[in-house]
Amino acid sequence: MRAAIGRLASRALLPAAVVFALSAACSTGTGTDRPGTPTSEEAGQEVTVTFTQLPIQVGTNEGLLRLTNTGATDLAVTGVGLDWSGYGGEFVRPKDSVVGPGQTLDFPVRLPRPECGDSSPEVVGVVEVGEAMLREGLEDSGVDLLRRVRMLACQEQLVRESVDLEYAEEWAAEGTGRDSSVLGHLRLERRQGDEPIRLTAAKGSVLFELALPGPSTLPRGVRSGEAPLRILPGGRCDEHARSQATAPFAFRLTLRIGRETATVPLPPPRHVQVKANELLDRACG
Repeated sequence: MRAAIGRLASRALLPAAVVFALSAACSTGTGTDRPGTPTSEEAGQEVTVTFTQLPIQVGTNEGLLRLTNTGATDLAVTGVGLDWSGYGGEFVRPKDSVVGPGQTLDFPVRLPRPECGDSSPEVVGVVEVGEAMLREGLEDSGVDLLRRVRMLACQEQLVRESVDLEYAEEWAAEGTGRDSSVLGHLRLERRQGDEPIRLTAAKGSVLFELALPGPSTLPRGVRSGEAPLRILPGGRCDEHARSQATAPFAFRLTLRIGRETATVPLPPPRHVQVKANELLDRACG
């Protein structure tokens, strides 16, 4: 019944798709770390690659490497991945597929756990094709988006390592009609460190708004506490919005932990969802 950030599996949050393009035909950085291993260009193979996410994958560390064979011969793909210190250096996911000329194929990949310290400026894509390897710097747009994916993952990691957050059991209905709301608390349990932890913002969804109506700080050195949270109607009462909303409980919290700021998802557990839906029934008539 409880949703706790401290127990969430690591995800590499993504609110948007990460896209980058590689081209052996116009490569400026093609090379190989393996003595005697030909590059894709030397092997006469041409390929473009993008990394993207399906809607269901956004907010996770899952994605797709979308490979297009722009050459004239079959492409025997044996591995795909990235090389960047932001994800701990090079990683290549083994694959075993043949991509024909002009064919596009998606390869599922899982990003590793991010390294959240300083990272190198260069991000390199890696494609293994049989005995050949293509290493190519990502385009600026792809680098920017990949850094954002890592940043969001590191924010969630910071919160997970610092504090457990969970919804309290008791939530009370208040007000009537459009002035209806549900009031409860979030419980904060420090995991490590002694710096102040403060909730600075709460964001709801298309159906619900959130507010922090009272003190929302865990003072320095204090191990546990509570922060009030109010759920309000979000302004949509039409049946289409209520029935078709794909993420009605995609609640997000922003915290200040020492000098660091992090925004993380915190979907409410079932008993809070029930109270929230009852709130819409009252507010919408």
